[in-house]
Amino acid sequence: VKRSGCQLTAIKYSQPIDGREAIIVATPANTGNRNDGHVYVFLMNDDKTLELVYNYDINEGNEYYAYSCLAELSNGDLGLLWESGNAAVTYSVLDMDKVIARENNVNLTFKAVADAQGLPYTDPETLF
Repeated sequence: VKRSGCQLTAIKYSQPIDGREAIIVATPANTGNRNDGHVYVFLMNDDKTLELVYNYDINEGNEYYAYSCLAELSNGDLGLLWESGNAAVTYSVLDMDKVIARENNVNLTFKAVADAQGLPYTDPETLF
């Protein structure tokens, strides 16, 4: 996951993925521009670290992708409202089976840290 300098959106998915809790993030993948939108699926390990397991390409390549809002739909798929080219607003329904397909598995691990109240979270500097 790369830092894009653009707003991202994240949700806790209601159902286990591969038997673990899941955090799903949508953001531009390009560090220099607002383009190349991706959905990243992080799975929680027993030690509370997050493992980036799936990386799904929303709009393939260097197409414009900026501000977005992600939601889980009642059937488990994802609804994604996002800014595409020429400031157009695009709504996409992402099939969760495709998002977590084997070809999107990346298998990267990030270390968890604690916030000021001692609650675990993953440091954004280690993610982007």
